Amino acid sequence: MSDIDQNLSGVKTDVALIKKDIKQIEKFFSKYEYIIEKSGERDKRIAVQHEILNGVADKIENLDIKIEQTKFDTAKDLAIVHDRLEQYRASSREDHQRLSDNNAAHRKERNQEIMDALGKLNGNLDKRISEMEGRVTSLDRWKWYMMGMGAILIFIITKLDIPKIFG
Repeated sequence: MSDIDQNLSGVKTDVALIKKDIKQIEKFFSKYEYIIEKSGERDKRIAVQHEILNGVADKIENLDIKIEQTKFDTAKDLAIVHDRLEQYRASSREDHQRLSDNNAAHRKERNQEIMDALGKLNGNLDKRISEMEGRVTSLDRWKWYMMGMGAILIFIITKLDIPKIFG
């Protein structure tokens, strides 16, 4: 029995070793499964991040396209605004010139009206002055006539002897 016991003891030892090895293999495989599970999760996260990055890249590309389109539209709108501004400036210059010409014509008309009124006033004044000069001349003649008559009367009175005439 001793051989058998030894064999049995050897088999038990072998079985115990095999059990221990199996437990270590199970630990290894559980760790391996854990690593594979984590690797799968990591791969999923990487795939999601890759999709997110692709989406962001598409958005950036679309944004670049929109920026270029906006630049083009802005340049076109700016050209339109510039053209309208030039039209406004030209129109403003024309309006200013027309207003200036209209004001000049209006001033010329008003100046002519004033000059006509002054001419009429001057004519009336000339007429009144002529009438007054005529009156002054007439009064001046009358004055000299009266002075002459007075001088003649004084001369006659001095030559006549008044007490003889009345007395």
